[in-house]
Amino acid sequence: MQCPKINLFSFNNKNANQISAKNSYDYQRNSLLLPQNDVFVKSSPDISFTAILSGGDFKNLVKQKKIHCIYCGRPMLSNKQVDELKKSGIFSSPIRYFAQEMFNYLDYLHPTEKEVLKKITLMAFDYPDIRLSEAIKKLYFKANNELLKEQIPILNQLYGLSAKIPQNIRKHYQNLIKISRYRLEEKAYIPDNFNAKEFVYKTKRICSSVKDEHLASKILKLSEPLTHPIFTDKLPLNKKFAEKILKLCEIRNADAEKFSKTDLQLLLLDEMKKYAEILDRRDIVDLCETAERTIEKKPVKVKFSNKSLERSLMQMIEDIPNHKVKQKIYSLLQRLPNSETSTNAFIAKHQFADSEAIGYNLLRPSIVTIEHIRPKSLNGANELYNYALSCERDNGRRSNSDLSMFVIQYSRKNQQKYFDELITEVKRRNLDKTTFLRMVKTFQKESGVNIDTSKLNSK
Repeated sequence: MQCPKINLFSFNNKNANQISAKNSYDYQRNSLLLPQNDVFVKSSPDISFTAILSGGDFKNLVKQKKIHCIYCGRPMLSNKQVDELKKSGIFSSPIRYFAQEMFNYLDYLHPTEKEVLKKITLMAFDYPDIRLSEAIKKLYFKANNELLKEQIPILNQLYGLSAKIPQNIRKHYQNLIKISRYRLEEKAYIPDNFNAKEFVYKTKRICSSVKDEHLASKILKLSEPLTHPIFTDKLPLNKKFAEKILKLCEIRNADAEKFSKTDLQLLLLDEMKKYAEILDRRDIVDLCETAERTIEKKPVKVKFSNKSLERSLMQMIEDIPNHKVKQKIYSLLQRLPNSETSTNAFIAKHQFADSEAIGYNLLRPSIVTIEHIRPKSLNGANELYNYALSCERDNGRRSNSDLSMFVIQYSRKNQQKYFDELITEVKRRNLDKTTFLRMVKTFQKESGVNIDTSKLNSK
């Protein structure tokens, strides 16, 4: 149905530029894109809640009330809430419905994702019935051109440092930068080898947005053997391993000894494609087809990935003695725009993505996670007193870094607000007071941030 013209408010360049601010979105839902009787309706989330006794209980708190990330201070969503949105079909609906529904989640979105939503919302006035994947394709050309203007000078500087790289790895270093340039400019090239770890990582990221969990699980199960040492090392292929692959691919009555390593890799990829086609997930099919061409030593076009380049470069230069050069390379890599920090990079990354993946990834950074105040890698306890709630993005950014250094980039008010919200739960007897005070003590010790708990004693 054609989206009707709404005259209940004036939408011009001035308020278009202000749309990323919260008050720019505070229109009545029935006056944005649709008449009241044409509003997409989603089911109400389950907000049942019990006392906090475990990490799972702790995360469930965000379904009952707004709990703000201990770091960035944004409210967080539960995995279940995002899954319910995914299952409702809103991510794959026309963007007029999607944009309207997302107004409920503006406070949750991080700046990059909020700016992407702004662009999609503006597009909804001109193309109300297209899907998210089509909207991203329309935005891609301009976004990619802007992105290249930022990326290419950084790659040129990285290549310029090759003169300071030891001769034994210089050619490999230069080749990696050249390949990255091909990827940026979407040029075909013949890769040196198939990177199974990168492939599995990308598969997991894509499958997290698949509605059918059963088929997603099958795809992931098929991808995992590709990282087996038999494929990457000079280990001989044995019959038992080949039989396992054939069984996984549901191939019966075949002579396992007649299959080569390449045959088995291609069988796994082909079986993954079958499930992806059932799901109508072109992004998974494209990923598998690129992998097949790589294994067969045929020219491919591969999307540029900051993480892939960083991982490969840092591994390559790990043992070089010139620490200043290593630091310079790392600093340049950190300057590359990525889908977390750049709207253009987010759009470019999702050029071929399914609508469900795009919608899910707009909300993914806001999903609640358990943050270990003292990291497990530093013998931090896997206990409630060592837990905090943070959004997925900030948890990933912190990783296992020193908490006192990490919190510097955030307002102290965010941490105080977070603990004030937990004090409310203590007063409601949802959270044990002794456990809460131990949380505060652990956080103060690790972060150096003083937390005021005087509200515990107020009525």
